[in-house]
Amino acid sequence: MVHCGRRRLVCTLGLFFLALPPAWAQTTFGTVVGTVTDASGAVIPAAQVTLTNLGTTEKRTVTTADTGYYEFVNLLPGGYRVEVEKEGFQRFKREPIVVEVQQTTRIDVGMQLGQVSQTIDYFRPQLATWVRSSRRAR
Repeated sequence: MVHCGRRRLVCTLGLFFLALPPAWAQTTFGTVVGTVTDASGAVIPAAQVTLTNLGTTEKRTVTTADTGYYEFVNLLPGGYRVEVEKEGFQRFKREPIVVEVQQTTRIDVGMQLGQVSQTIDYFRPQLATWVRSSRRAR
């Protein structure tokens, strides 16, 4: 009788632990991705993209790939600012960008010809507008 109870306990614990790995895979981070293009829609490689956490002022910088693509992973939820620079184009700045848990926020950037000293600012106080937007900023 004791042996049967022990077997049941072992089976129950085994099933319990088999169900745990999906829970361990859960993450509390978000991601920001996008593509940088010029006014004609051509991709811009080697642009410098900087993401700043508005709450902590932590900055991360990446360079766009040959396809114009960039990606920031493992971001804490919160508000961020995206800035893009490339010689021959106006600096691009957009805030606030809202990062949510287990969500990918896409920010495609359309760069305008000009000097880096010129900045195009995109700011809207309605945070939800930025979270759901997937249109190119112009």
